[in-house]
Amino acid sequence: MSMTQPINYQEALAYMSKAKNIEYGRPYGKNTRIEYTFGSDGMPFISIRYHDTILANIHHDRTEYRNGGWHSVTTKDRLNKLLPAHMRISQKNFVWYLHINESVHELPHDFTISISSDGEIVDIE
Repeated sequence: MSMTQPINYQEALAYMSKAKNIEYGRPYGKNTRIEYTFGSDGMPFISIRYHDTILANIHHDRTEYRNGGWHSVTTKDRLNKLLPAHMRISQKNFVWYLHINESVHELPHDFTISISSDGEIVDIE
C-alpha cells in the first residue's frame, strides 16, 4: 500500500503488521512513515509522519489530520491523499481552505481536523 488513498484504523494496523522492525514503523511514501504511537492514556494509535511532522493520528474511533504549522505544497499533497474522498485542502494567497463537498472552511495556520470513523467532522482547531 502506498500513500494514495485514505486509510482507516484496521488498514493501518494491517499495514503496520508487516513492518520489519515495529519500533521504527514502516515506509508509507517518500519521506513518510507510518508508526505506532501511545497516547498519554497508554492507548495505542497509528501516526503518519512526513519528515518530523505528524500528518495524521489514526485512532479506532477517529482520525486527526494536521499540518504542524507547515504550508508546503508537499504537506498539502500528503494531507489530500489521506483525507476522505469528500474532503480536500486548497490554498489561495497563503491561506489554506478545507472543502467538504460544497462547503469551504478557512483553516488556521497550525490546524488539526478531527474526523470520526464514520467520516463526520468532529472538530477543526
